[in-house]
Amino acid sequence: MKRKGAAPFIKRAERYLKSARLLLKEGDYESCVSRVRFGFEYIESLLMASG
Repeated sequence: MKRKGAAPFIKRAERYLKSARLLLKEGDYESCVSRVRFGFEYIESLLMASG
């Protein structure tokens, strides 16, 4: 996968992890874990697509 093609995956993962940090600060642990999981899924998709 070309670097340019990776950008959307990385951008979404970063957005989910940023959201997770905010939720963690607010004490919303269940939602925080959910956001982290989605962030990891985007990174996993990137890794799978890049071989």
